[in-house]
Amino acid sequence: MLRIRDAYGNAAILDASRSGNLSMLHNRAAAQRFLYMFGGCTELWSNMSAEAEIFAVHMTYGAKAEYKSAGREPTDYPNSKLIVMWGWSPADGTFGTNTLQYLKRAKKQGVRIVCVDPRQTRSSRDLADEHVFIRPSTDAAALIAMAYVIASEGRQDQAYCDRYVLGFDEDHLPPGAPAGSSYRSYLLGLADGVRKTPEWAAEITGIPAETIRRLAVEFATSKPAALQCGYAPGRTAYGEQFHRAAYALAAITGNVGIAGGNSGTSNGATGRSGIKSLPAGANPIAARVSSPLLADLLTRGKAGGYPADIKMVYSAAGDLFNQCPNANKTVAALDGIEFFVAQDHFLTPTARYADIVLPATTFWERNDVHTPWAGAGHYAIFMKQAIAPMYECRNDIDIFADLARRVGIQAYNDKTEIEWLRELTRDAVDDFETFMDKGLAPAPRARGRGGLRPGDPRARPLQVHDAVGQDRGLLDGARRQSRPLRPRPHPAHPDVDPARRRPIRGTRFSSAPRSRGPGPTPSTATRRSWPGPTATTSGSTPRTPPREASPTGSASASSTTAAPPCCRPRSRTGSRRASCPSGRGRGSRPTSGATTGRAAPMS
Repeated sequence: MLRIRDAYGNAAILDASRSGNLSMLHNRAAAQRFLYMFGGCTELWSNMSAEAEIFAVHMTYGAKAEYKSAGREPTDYPNSKLIVMWGWSPADGTFGTNTLQYLKRAKKQGVRIVCVDPRQTRSSRDLADEHVFIRPSTDAAALIAMAYVIASEGRQDQAYCDRYVLGFDEDHLPPGAPAGSSYRSYLLGLADGVRKTPEWAAEITGIPAETIRRLAVEFATSKPAALQCGYAPGRTAYGEQFHRAAYALAAITGNVGIAGGNSGTSNGATGRSGIKSLPAGANPIAARVSSPLLADLLTRGKAGGYPADIKMVYSAAGDLFNQCPNANKTVAALDGIEFFVAQDHFLTPTARYADIVLPATTFWERNDVHTPWAGAGHYAIFMKQAIAPMYECRNDIDIFADLARRVGIQAYNDKTEIEWLRELTRDAVDDFETFMDKGLAPAPRARGRGGLRPGDPRARPLQVHDAVGQDRGLLDGARRQSRPLRPRPHPAHPDVDPARRRPIRGTRFSSAPRSRGPGPTPSTATRRSWPGPTATTSGSTPRTPPREASPTGSASASSTTAAPPCCRPRSRTGSRRASCPSGRGRGSRPTSGATTGRAAPMS
């Protein structure tokens, strides 16, 4: 590290750490704190899960709005009259602690639930009173057409719009916006000559115009109604327009910031309840690259306009090689990397290419504090250490503390684990000893169950006008998202009374099976070959026998014991092999069953 910094500068060091751990102390901040104190690094920004939504939240609710706490608490679900689950299936992907249980409670209490999704999901099978099938990547058009019905029929909450919504009509445009750029003018086609009718959207989305019109009327008249969106529709070209259209629909119907409503965002409203994370500080150098450009960054460096030619990669708590686009290009680019360190629980696809793998402890082997994800509860949990660290595994913060001393960094870590946790929870937990003993601490309830409240200091007035100054509008994004699939939905039921309406039994999309030819072999796909699995039965990985303690109390391997994961090899160009930090010999190669990364959402 010292050599690379002296020869190429700090920007030649890439922080490839990620969100493999989301607790307060043992997280990505440990790597950031170390690298920032080392003089800085090139870092990857942008959220792998929901960057489209982050952009949309800032564009609509204000630059200071926190998307992780801009949505709705699951505890509030039973207060709705209608919940529209759009591209969102917590029964398949959890999406927050006990989210599914709260939805089931809402259904049991009579809340009507509608699912909009290209396919039937576990959520729609278990919860939906109605499933509306939609052509993939055309979600923005359907939401825009619903807004058209509401605006053209005068079903918007005009009093709410007059007070809180900036840009819905010509009388409430933001300063400097040209005439005719309001959202209502856009919907009615006054600016571009295209009326965003249900018939217009039906051709794009495959949803019958009657269904779009009926769903729009129901959403406008069932207050409080909640539009709960998932990440998936935003993970497409122009996907930010889907999120912006959702927020606009929630805003013009007056459902933002009220019990039983929602802001249209996908995350919860609780946040961290005042509990802090390990302070990382600030990066001393301005070297930032968007995460999906990892392969191009490693391949082209300065020639591609990036801050530096990357010479070292440090990856802790993450598996970006398995998550970023263009994995083959990423791996091929590694021949230009001089040094690669991975720090993780397992030999992930990323760790297999590292020169050195440093084994980190799991949450069973250390103490930490966590809060529920996606705003799904008002409490914090103390993650009490269950077992001593196994083999050579060490806490991430302790690994970096030892590295800091070796490279001349002062005061990287001057506290014990418990001292850190006491400090990070000081503003939220009154009795830390009881918290440690009981494992649970209640948190103050959030102010706005339905997302950002009107007048919330974190948010500016809701921006729903037609993207003044943007290089592509909602219409352009809606059309460009569409794919050439032909849905065959069942005709919508004409009755509007929710008590009489039956679910739409739509026919799934049908298409001929795609022929997938054999992919390139490791030797031809990349110059660095992928370590192949050894022969096993049923794809399983043989268990590693436990190591016996040496007379001095340290773990040592017997002659018949397989090496720990950190000592297993991976092949690379030429005969270069991975270094073993423990100095022991190498065991058998890991099988395909040993490639699982940290269980965490992509972020």
